[in-house]
Amino acid sequence: MTETGHILVIDDDAMTRLLVRQVLEQRGFRVAEADCGSSGLASLAHETFDLVLLDLLMPDLDGFECLRRIRQMPAHDTAVVIMTAVEDIDCVQQAYTLGATDFIDKPIQWLLLPYRIDYLLHAQRTKRQLQESEARLRLSLAAARQGLWELNVERNLIVIDGEMADHDERLVGQMPLGQWLASIHPGDAPQVEQSYRDYLQNPTAEFRTEFRQRGSDDDGQWLLMIGRIVETEANGRPLRMLGTQTDITARKAAEARIEYLACHDPLTGLPNRTLLQDRFDQAVAHAVRRNMQVALMFLDLDRFKYINDTLGHDIGDHLLKAIAKRLKQCTRELDTICRQGGDEFIVILNELPDRETAERIAMKILHHLHPPFQLEGISLSSSFSIGISVFPTDGRDFGELLNKADTAMYAAKREGRNTYRFFSEAMQQATLERMHIENGLRGALEQQQFQLYFQPLHALADDRIVGVEALLRWRGNDGHMMLPNRFIPVAEDNGLILPIGNWVLHQACQQNRQWHDQGYPLVISVNVSAVQIKRGNLTDTVTRALADAGLHPTFLELELTESVLMEDTQAVIGVIRSLKAIGVRFAIDDFGTGYSSLSYLRQFSVDKLKIDRSFVQELDSGNVEDLAIVQAVVQMGNSLGLETLAEGVETGQQAEQLRQLGCHSGQGLFWNKPMHLNEFQGLLR
Repeated sequence: MTETGHILVIDDDAMTRLLVRQVLEQRGFRVAEADCGSSGLASLAHETFDLVLLDLLMPDLDGFECLRRIRQMPAHDTAVVIMTAVEDIDCVQQAYTLGATDFIDKPIQWLLLPYRIDYLLHAQRTKRQLQESEARLRLSLAAARQGLWELNVERNLIVIDGEMADHDERLVGQMPLGQWLASIHPGDAPQVEQSYRDYLQNPTAEFRTEFRQRGSDDDGQWLLMIGRIVETEANGRPLRMLGTQTDITARKAAEARIEYLACHDPLTGLPNRTLLQDRFDQAVAHAVRRNMQVALMFLDLDRFKYINDTLGHDIGDHLLKAIAKRLKQCTRELDTICRQGGDEFIVILNELPDRETAERIAMKILHHLHPPFQLEGISLSSSFSIGISVFPTDGRDFGELLNKADTAMYAAKREGRNTYRFFSEAMQQATLERMHIENGLRGALEQQQFQLYFQPLHALADDRIVGVEALLRWRGNDGHMMLPNRFIPVAEDNGLILPIGNWVLHQACQQNRQWHDQGYPLVISVNVSAVQIKRGNLTDTVTRALADAGLHPTFLELELTESVLMEDTQAVIGVIRSLKAIGVRFAIDDFGTGYSSLSYLRQFSVDKLKIDRSFVQELDSGNVEDLAIVQAVVQMGNSLGLETLAEGVETGQQAEQLRQLGCHSGQGLFWNKPMHLNEFQGLLR
């Protein structure tokens, strides 16, 4: 960070203002706040600011009106950056028309905000310095008669001052106008000549043109020519022109850089969302003319947040740049790759004869991304979840196709990641259902719509009840009971699993304490989500639930899936150790479906392995492979001193086989289905 400045934040949301202030002040910026547009305008009228962060949606004056009034203030060229979650291209165009400098999307990427502000301030100051330098240069040239040119209109002769053309001695002194025009870059010469002819036909206050002087490089030197007619005949016919010429190469380079950054991602150099829209429009127009298709790919990098959190943002940035290079190797020159932001990329595939071509490119991307990246001495593996929508099959509008590709991408994530999916209407329905579930979940706890059901755990040796598993059910407003496999993934994604999981733990502990008081000293099992371990401070939650219920920790068993164990090993080990220290038991649920090794089982120090139902249900069908798996799990458990429990036992034959194999306990429909509390109470009696 090299730039500091005075920043005004105009936003009606107090939390946004607070966070902006904290983030920017930590980086040395001075920050002032205004809670509405009127207050912000008042601050601007009495105080000078280097940059304004302006919210688009405010109650008294919206961002558009506030921006319009700012630009009407005398000599007010302060940079104004719009903060908004609105993605309507018309709104974006309107804001830029009114004089917006840039956009910052909400939710704001707080770590990047100071650097974004720093860059904008630097660009603003660079622009002002160029303007001031140009003004001083004009005054200096006028006073010293340096950098002047004079044109004899009647004879078509131009006189070039030496200071102005010292890069090429051939352009110094008097020469025919045609010779001078030949020294101009071929791409600009026709425009310069036409501007000159137009000026002579209809003289205005000032003749002004910008052009590149032909040079050794491709672009040449940029020059600004300003002049006017200083002598005419009696009838007004121009005879002589006089003017100055200024080198504006640096300014043009800065403008080109700013224009480039406005349309490109500064990290990877790929086009950004602004340029992507234009490329899409071009691709569609071309596809319509040639009766072809265009595919829109939405690529989301799997587990990128985990890489950033564990290895740091520098490694994350290196990974994104390396991925951008590999993507270029997978696509064609006529295609467009865009970095949408964060860990998201978008690819436009042009001139597709069929869907299969898009599918082949998706497979190629997944294949090329598979080899590990070597970054700063670290070997990193990564993968994409890819969603694909196709023009015109899935729609004709960019926003619609992007949303559908996004929907397909989430379907790819739900189906295991590192894969691709084409959009389908079934996905749309699934998305709508997911939204319905999410909306319902938000009020489910307050409306007491959750219930615990209980399924007994039986000892295989004598069928007695040795424990119970607490299973969550949700009866929504429509009265229908919903099973956890439908709503738990949604709750995990939006964070509602934390309060829901806390409620389950407290309810299960309190209920088990009541059974103990009634003379039934059962161990109760509760499933725990990965989100609870990562974000929910599980140790404190469990400790409070046990204390509130007065339940001894040895009578609580927490069930974790193998995927949870493998996702963040050290964090899970820390939680298990802290809770086992007070006596809480742990079981691995659905064992055999993941990738746990013997060494991992020793590290985690769990108490029980729950054999997945998929292996148990095939035992009485004579499936040798499943029998071998169950036998191996039981023997592994015995060798490690762990209990084994079989899930999904449905027949007496399965129960007997499990008993003979040495499995300790089981649960399933052979004994009991999950039961309401009253029904389970009756079973205990």
